[in-house]
Amino acid sequence: MERIPDIKRDLLIRYVERDVLGYRPKSYTFTAADYAAYEAARNNFLQQPRGRAALLKGGIVWRLAMESLGLQVVIEGPSDDVSKYGSSMDLMGNEVWDDELTQDETDLVCGVYKVATVIKNQMTDMSWWPKYKPWLASGMSVGYWTQTCEDWYQTHLTEIRTGAKQPRKPKQWKSALRFEPRTKDIVENYCASCVEYLKE
Repeated sequence: MERIPDIKRDLLIRYVERDVLGYRPKSYTFTAADYAAYEAARNNFLQQPRGRAALLKGGIVWRLAMESLGLQVVIEGPSDDVSKYGSSMDLMGNEVWDDELTQDETDLVCGVYKVATVIKNQMTDMSWWPKYKPWLASGMSVGYWTQTCEDWYQTHLTEIRTGAKQPRKPKQWKSALRFEPRTKDIVENYCASCVEYLKE
């Protein structure tokens, strides 16, 4: 299928891949206006056809996408850009494709900024929400969105909107999401058992 050019869509994709939410000076104090601008950028991206890929990711990316999308878009199938921006897998000898997000796009959904450090010309990531991979490695990730996850999400969202929370660095998120350290081992063992069962 020939891809029909969409200038607005392609410009948005290139914007996301270039600088996500932009840069901030060291010791920058984020405000409610920053969070509102992030929500607007996130919603604008997710409203594109490929936005459904965020719902397929699960975890914190899924929950943030739910603020902008309904579950109906998932079953509508891949977007027209799937062959360019999606990923494929072999299913019983057939190559099947579905939408996928880039690293920069998942960073946009999670509210990631580049912030200057005390070291000249060095930047660090700071985000309103934990990045996708750290979330998966955290004690909050058990394979589905629990009530504990939702309670944490609502509390954190309220604290952001009241000015009580600032974006965090990766190490700060790792500490904040530690909770039960054995969760990762439990989930990995569960997944391994499922794989072995399906092989039988």
